[in-house]
Amino acid sequence: MTCLKLSFFCLFCLLLKISVIGAKVASSESGEYVSTQLTSQNYKQIFKNNRYVFVKFFTEWCAFSKKIYDIWELVGEKYQDQSDVLIAEIDCGPFKPLCQKFAVREYPTLIMFRDGKRFERYIGPRTSNDIINYVKRFIEKRKLKDGAQ
Repeated sequence: MTCLKLSFFCLFCLLLKISVIGAKVASSESGEYVSTQLTSQNYKQIFKNNRYVFVKFFTEWCAFSKKIYDIWELVGEKYQDQSDVLIAEIDCGPFKPLCQKFAVREYPTLIMFRDGKRFERYIGPRTSNDIINYVKRFIEKRKLKDGAQ
């Protein structure tokens, strides 16, 4: 009997996971912003093609990662039409070695990359306005410094 309960539980978890993935795909097809998903296969190309990439490292099981999900979507919506910075995320569950490569040990971690290199970790308040203002100030500061060179 216990084995049967375990089987039903596993099936339920699988169906739940499929519905969550389906919801993410549906939201991107409806035109809503979904952060660029980094993987071990695409991250080098994404870093190569974008001067600044602001990455959220997260896990699905982390309550703090879940809490910042909507906030990160708002940040992505704000910058989706701007070429100055790409808003991205990486799930450290399936891509743990990649997260370890960037010395990520807690979730969620927000890191700004410049030219594919870890540049600065965001350590401020976790509200959409604070993060959006951080990105705005970061870009303005970088443009001034880059223009001075």
